[in-house]
Amino acid sequence: TLGRILRAARVCFGRRGFARTSMADIAARADVTARAIYHYVESKDELFALAAERSFDRFLTALDQLVFVHDDARARLHGYVDVFRALYKEDPSLVAFVSIAAVEAARLPELTVAVPPGVLSAGGPHTRIVADAAARGELAPGIDPAGAVALLDVFGSGLTMVAHPD
Repeated sequence: TLGRILRAARVCFGRRGFARTSMADIAARADVTARAIYHYVESKDELFALAAERSFDRFLTALDQLVFVHDDARARLHGYVDVFRALYKEDPSLVAFVSIAAVEAARLPELTVAVPPGVLSAGGPHTRIVADAAARGELAPGIDPAGAVALLDVFGSGLTMVAHPD
């Protein structure tokens, strides 16, 4: 039941944001009563935080397994695309929710969501991919590392935007 509730929370929060999503919306999507949700969490904030924490953990695990096992930039970039492909196949709501949760956490400081440094943020996976490539001399002459990071930011954001389930 908790798995269904978390998936429903990811879908609802991902579509409507934190403020416009109610526990009743999530309960209906999970096909449970709102009381059933409160068996697992005490508040909507706590449910959002739990859904975010589990989603961030899964995303970071996928990065470690599919991106940072490689030593060269080309293989890492292929692995980066594979992260989104694998997670989307596993659960489309997870991919979409990862970026939404990070944005909502930044926008609403009252949320008790800790966004790990490796999730779509400065110093995150994009910075690491580009910095490692630069250190190994894999960037073509004239490529601005900051621009390459920004390009990966846009690419990753685009992949999460098209990942909404249903």
